[in-house]
Amino acid sequence: MKSLSTVATLATLASLVNGAPLLRRLFAASNVASVTFNEPTVPEVVSLNGTNSTSLEDFVFISKEALQIGKVPEKVVGTYMGAWPNGVAPQPLSDLPKEVNTIMISFATDGSADKMGKGHGTFEARWDHNVFTKEKIAADKQANPDRVYLISVGGSADAGGTFFTKVSNEEWINNAFDWLEGQITELGADGAEMQFEGVPTYNPGLENFKTCMEGLLARLKAAGYITAVGPFYGRWGTSQQYKLLDLTNVDLVNMQMYANGRTSASDVVSDGKAAIAELQGSGNAGKFVFGANSAGRMSADVALESFEQLLSEESIRGLFTWDIEHSGQGGCNPKYCLETTAADILGGSEYKEGSCDCPGQISPPHEEHTGCGMSWADAQNHCGNPLCTVDADCPGDMKCFGGLTTC
Repeated sequence: MKSLSTVATLATLASLVNGAPLLRRLFAASNVASVTFNEPTVPEVVSLNGTNSTSLEDFVFISKEALQIGKVPEKVVGTYMGAWPNGVAPQPLSDLPKEVNTIMISFATDGSADKMGKGHGTFEARWDHNVFTKEKIAADKQANPDRVYLISVGGSADAGGTFFTKVSNEEWINNAFDWLEGQITELGADGAEMQFEGVPTYNPGLENFKTCMEGLLARLKAAGYITAVGPFYGRWGTSQQYKLLDLTNVDLVNMQMYANGRTSASDVVSDGKAAIAELQGSGNAGKFVFGANSAGRMSADVALESFEQLLSEESIRGLFTWDIEHSGQGGCNPKYCLETTAADILGGSEYKEGSCDCPGQISPPHEEHTGCGMSWADAQNHCGNPLCTVDADCPGDMKCFGGLTTC
């Protein structure tokens, strides 16, 4: 392993001193030359310098220099990537425009593939493992030093993005933190986003959601990672549940403003102001990130005009898109225009109507376009999801299309 000369600071929690360590070792990335402590009451570990210590397992090294954890961008241009939306495979990271500085790796779903089963706080990584590797992310970060990667947990309720527990809240938090920290380390990512779209509306499930989300986000934040939540605003939205959370330990609130089916900028702006008021709360100004859609669920003109107005009237952080696959592979003209235009607006430019067009779905999966036996009907039959139709997004597309013949 690479040896670093960086001095790593060890963060500790009060309960660590009380004999119940909440922090654990994260030493996979590199050897650390020496260690200092920010509390005088930690057990006696003075220095590593290549030597062993019986107390090492009780600690996590959170030096951002040593672990290469990025910083939250001041002006966010974000996107979701990796979920195979509508059967569209993710493009190489090197193809993404430099303006994109925040990538939500999509998605980790409740761990049905894990031996523990669902409801335990363990997850299944559903993204494309050929695109997201530690080596490729490291190379991309070197080329784009301001870009950060977040592991997004949840997604559509129809495809594993439903929150529930079968264990105590404390055990769920511990399991979820362990799993996410392992993935962050394995990929060289910078943090995590909670994006559960299936959220309980009644107690005790709603109370468990609040306790588990706040506990997990606090653990992630204490360990030095970037944190985010991803509610959506609408008639069946989850903003009502997410507004119950204490967002003190949240860096970004990624709000899906396209989920309500609005067709005018005035309606979207009105919804945006209501969403900000609903979620912002005391001390949370400037965390709101406006969501635009590159698959036709809100026109690009409406999205960008609404974003521009909200930016001028409210304290918001930036814009994200669902999804970068459509935006860069035929869904938008010019390609990536949602992301690049958002960056221009954040930089002070005025949006010109008609300069970005994202008409909607692209092929695949239409059989007549691909010529390889993959159709919407095949996808619907394969995953049993009635939402896999020509006219709607197909949640969990890796599940829907993963077992089919591809081009």
